[in-house]
Amino acid sequence: SGIEFLGGLIKIDKSGHFVGNDSFRGSVVLPAGQGSLRIDTSWDTVPVTINVTSTWNTAVWIEDLAKTGFTLRVSTPPSTNSKLFWLAVW
Repeated sequence: SGIEFLGGLIKIDKSGHFVGNDSFRGSVVLPAGQGSLRIDTSWDTVPVTINVTSTWNTAVWIEDLAKTGFTLRVSTPPSTNSKLFWLAVW
């Protein structure tokens, strides 16, 4: 079953893959034509950084990082509903 930390919240499986949960990673759909989206969380502390990957060609960044979440912004809104993937790092 691999190695577990923090009561199973974080795991490294037998293949060496880092396995997390929705408390520090996620994916969201940004509606077509929209340039930002608020992600709400309930963290104990503010992450050092948020890594974000888009599924279309755009620059992406975050604003308003806090224990309660952050705002994702893109330079070019998607032409169709498109996913953004994010990972918080402490």
